[in-house]
Amino acid sequence: MALRGSAPILLLILLATSATALASSSHSVTIYFNGGCYTCVRYVDELEQALRYIGITDISKYDYSNATAFDVLSRTRERLGVPREFISSATTVIDGKYIFEGYLPADIIVNFVASSPQLDKLIVAQGLKPETYRLYRDSLTIECKSSQKIADCLSSDTLFSPQGIWALVLFSGFVDGLNPCAFAVLAYFIAVLSIHHSRKEILKIGALYVLSVYLVYLGIGIGLTHVVLSSGLIQTIAKALGVLIIIVGLLNLRNIFQEEPSFQLKIPKRLMGPVAKRFSRSWIEKSAIVAALMFGGIVSAIEFPCTGGIYAAIIGILSVQRTDLTLTLYLLGYNFTFVMPLIILLILSCNIASFPAINKITRRHRRISRIASGLLMLSLGLFLLLH
Repeated sequence: MALRGSAPILLLILLATSATALASSSHSVTIYFNGGCYTCVRYVDELEQALRYIGITDISKYDYSNATAFDVLSRTRERLGVPREFISSATTVIDGKYIFEGYLPADIIVNFVASSPQLDKLIVAQGLKPETYRLYRDSLTIECKSSQKIADCLSSDTLFSPQGIWALVLFSGFVDGLNPCAFAVLAYFIAVLSIHHSRKEILKIGALYVLSVYLVYLGIGIGLTHVVLSSGLIQTIAKALGVLIIIVGLLNLRNIFQEEPSFQLKIPKRLMGPVAKRFSRSWIEKSAIVAALMFGGIVSAIEFPCTGGIYAAIIGILSVQRTDLTLTLYLLGYNFTFVMPLIILLILSCNIASFPAINKITRRHRRISRIASGLLMLSLGLFLLLH
């Protein structure tokens, strides 16, 4: 009786196994390896056994010490767009469009094949840590746990909806742009220009200054994002940024209650002093336009430690955010709202008679700015740390 009761279950298991084998038999696999590497040969043998177990019989193996085999592999990598940092000594190509670099656990590859994938292409590499592997998708490197199937990693929810990430990016850029560091420098810039230039000229030259700030910050953001994405340690770096930004946010909030803070992020006078003197004397005498571009670019680089906390947090979030949009679009938006307060101050300056009045505005908003940026950094840092 026991055998009769278990017969339907055994039949279902047999049918499921047969279906998997039938689905898998339509795949072709090509494995490239270094024949002089014992670890490579052993891995390839184990992988082949696992693939044959699920019904794949079309398996070819090539020692890429053979020039022809190496050329074919190189062209395949180039066609699929395999990042250089992914390339390893053992490479598995399935159906000519799914490529696995390195000693990935066989069950990850087998589970992917058995799931009848419908992707146009896929690039996977072993992780930098034993318990992880990496996926390359939409110019992003995604870290996955070895216990997680590829399909699950690819289909996992993003941190934000497209509307949510845009709202976060644009709002954070605007709050970051309210930073007293940025306001103070622009106030100085306007004061120097007002000595020998009309308000119309100040507006024109000031626009070039703001453009220079925008371009330099955009370049910094693109550079930092590239470093994070190409490192292969996105999650680790994101959490490290989270800790750092929480510390900076707490210090920012603490400084609100101290008249003379023992530690605060601000533009170093020893760096800013010589630049300001050269700008106000020789640069602006030769060409106000060139002076505006140079001053804006140099100041942006100098003041980045003062204004970069929120920016770094957003870069961390964008790096772990799985989005179909290029990250450069988000950085363009972030930096646009970052310079918006500067644009507003520049326009207001054309209707304010004196520099002391402008300076009064910058002093008045300093406390509010520190509260807003401190709370935002604290929130972004906690988010990075907990996700």
